[in-house]
Amino acid sequence: MKRTLILSAGHNPRAKGAQVGDTSEYSLNCRVVMELTDSLRKLGVNPVVVDSSMSLTERIAWINSNYPEAICIEFHHNVFNKKAEGTEVFFKAGDKIGFDLGKKLLSLVASKLSLKNRGMKLASQSARGSLAWVSRLSHGLLWEVCFMDNPEDITRGVGFPETLAQCLSPEFT
Repeated sequence: MKRTLILSAGHNPRAKGAQVGDTSEYSLNCRVVMELTDSLRKLGVNPVVVDSSMSLTERIAWINSNYPEAICIEFHHNVFNKKAEGTEVFFKAGDKIGFDLGKKLLSLVASKLSLKNRGMKLASQSARGSLAWVSRLSHGLLWEVCFMDNPEDITRGVGFPETLAQCLSPEFT
């Protein structure tokens, strides 16, 4: 049985995340989800897209009420020192389904886009020490696409949505 795929753009209009020049992390996250959704639909996959105006708490409650066993991927972009690079996925300890899917997708996408694979990381390894998206969902993955303050990394990440769609579609069709 195929699971439901849920996509979420990290942050929201009231809390836009990191800012580099005129570009907010939230706007990049929304673009990733929009382009990924379009690409997946062309490949026959119909993901559920979370309303990005909801708070994180509201998103998690909505998913747990409506799709408790779904694969849930939220997208973010890192910022550090304009030199850091790569893509990484955070997962919950004990979530073999999320870990196996995330590891497979991360490896494929990093390779195809020439992004440094920073690996699969436990939510407890995040800068915050925990991630609600990951810890409060059955199969929540938080994907840091690339470093938005590194011009080379952000350029490599341009093809991320289409590449991820090609890698994800066999898992959900």
